[in-house]
Amino acid sequence: MNIAKIYLTAFICFMSFIFFHNVSVKAEEAFVETAKETDVYKKQGSAFIKIGTLKASEQLKVLSSLDEKYYTVQIGEETAYILKESVKPVEKLDRSLFIEKGNKTYFQMYAIKSAPVYYFQGAQRKELATIEKNVKFSMLGENDNFYQIIVAGRKAYIDKNSVHFVFPQNDKSFQVAVNSVPVYYNKSGKLVEVGLLKKGQTFYSKSEYNGQWHVIEFGQLTGYVPKTGIKPITQKITPVSSVPFTYLVKVGKKTDVYQSTSKTSAAVATIQPGQVFAAKKLVGNFYQIIIAGKMAYLSKDAVNDKVDSKGIVNPNQTYTYEQMQRDIQRLQSFYPGLIQTQIIGHSVEGRNIYAIKLGNGKREIFVNASHHAREHITTNLVMEMIDTYSFAYSNNQKMDNYSIRKTLDNTSIWFVPMVNPDGVTLVQKGYKAVKNSALVLKINNGKKDFSAWKANIRGVDLNRQYDAYWSTICCNPGKPWFKNYKGPRPYSEPEAQAMRDFTLAHNFLTTVSYHSSGQIIYWHFHQSTEQAQRDYQLALMLSKKTKYSLVKPQKNPSGGGYKDWFVIRFKRPGFTIEVAPYVGEGPVPLKYFPSIWSKNNSIPIMLANAV
Repeated sequence: MNIAKIYLTAFICFMSFIFFHNVSVKAEEAFVETAKETDVYKKQGSAFIKIGTLKASEQLKVLSSLDEKYYTVQIGEETAYILKESVKPVEKLDRSLFIEKGNKTYFQMYAIKSAPVYYFQGAQRKELATIEKNVKFSMLGENDNFYQIIVAGRKAYIDKNSVHFVFPQNDKSFQVAVNSVPVYYNKSGKLVEVGLLKKGQTFYSKSEYNGQWHVIEFGQLTGYVPKTGIKPITQKITPVSSVPFTYLVKVGKKTDVYQSTSKTSAAVATIQPGQVFAAKKLVGNFYQIIIAGKMAYLSKDAVNDKVDSKGIVNPNQTYTYEQMQRDIQRLQSFYPGLIQTQIIGHSVEGRNIYAIKLGNGKREIFVNASHHAREHITTNLVMEMIDTYSFAYSNNQKMDNYSIRKTLDNTSIWFVPMVNPDGVTLVQKGYKAVKNSALVLKINNGKKDFSAWKANIRGVDLNRQYDAYWSTICCNPGKPWFKNYKGPRPYSEPEAQAMRDFTLAHNFLTTVSYHSSGQIIYWHFHQSTEQAQRDYQLALMLSKKTKYSLVKPQKNPSGGGYKDWFVIRFKRPGFTIEVAPYVGEGPVPLKYFPSIWSKNNSIPIMLANAV
């Protein structure tokens, strides 16, 4: 090699050094190529944190030369650093790989896991880099499966399922970017898939949850949509309001719902069987429903059950234990996010004692009925309350100017509709319908007419079983009888034990025990003067609604009743309400029910708002 060639070689090396170590002079024209797999870092304080790895032999656009050790490059929204020793000069620059200036950026997103990033050469997909979790990017565009981003000046693509978007504040609209995204219901901490939202459809989010989910209205449930697979939209949508509806419909099979009344129109969502939706009206063969603020159409042939504003419960009948069981099951089926059912104990003969929670509020009040067997019309009343309130909640209706939805979101109402299922069955169906037929015939002196029976199946009056001045209860016959026998001791009967234990497990602010005959309200039981003044104001409110008379406080009232125990045990207001005119020793005729309903329909709602 002659001296001229030596000088020329030295000059080229020197100029290369100047170019690659002083790229900040003209950064937009500075390019390098990775000589090997190259880690990329961001600077956090004085520390360098790895945010990705670039593949070998890939061309990069350099932003600047930081010092003798690092170049800076753009990785999404990060100014990142690569070691100069990991790169080399570009032999032949391919400008088609790079983003031109002026590309419009849209929404920001971030990687939710370590994820590969690709580029395309013709139809061939090649891996450009691996990006670490939480690295932010701006979306430049998209195709079926990928979002377009910037990696070191390159046009790059990341899988849609590897990112979440940063949704703008107060923007509650989103669009499905992949073929479908699931909707989940949180069932006691377990996620259960209840449907799918379809690609390209836009929906309205009620809120975000835990940074990972959008919360939507999905029929009678609160649905959770993962942020993976959805994106913000450039134009906000106006959600279809939850207008008053006519039906509740239950989906009987997995089915798509559509944009119009045709199965050839675009699918809005897929609904899993068992889900319940409010339907505004029936249009041809399709129910008009709303999913997360979007109108959709559900084929009539996919519905296996429906209810209208008349409800599930028919209170104008002799309402049996078996009918109550069927209605409880159906109510919970139609209102799964609103109603919870619990078996709190069993009767002497093993029948379930059901407690039904209505609402989602942390505050709780309690209503019970049918302590006394012949007073089973109170079960009709309580079950009709549960049915009516549930439909009103779903339809955002009011009762006596009280918002049912607001009330039940703030206060949960617990109901025990039938405290004494054995006794009720005996009165309604006779001694052959119970297991202890010989015993009840003996207690009833051989008489086969049990219409006057108040007690449980062992002849114990359950409303004289509570430990509230139990020793001084009056008129005790001293032996099992159709009424008034207080039992050998407080809580000797499993029904009273169940009520006691259930009450002690809660923090009820007030209670109502419904009984059937007299149109009066008991409200006082050994309160202090201050408590009595408080409770009297509530009693006046109930009297004004029902037009029932208030029983005057007595110096030595007979105790043992559930309300009596509640008042002295918890020092909180409790009420025993007798709902019908006095009809003697027998069940209240059904003809009185419309009047009973009109006088009592909003009592629990009133108390929930008053205490």
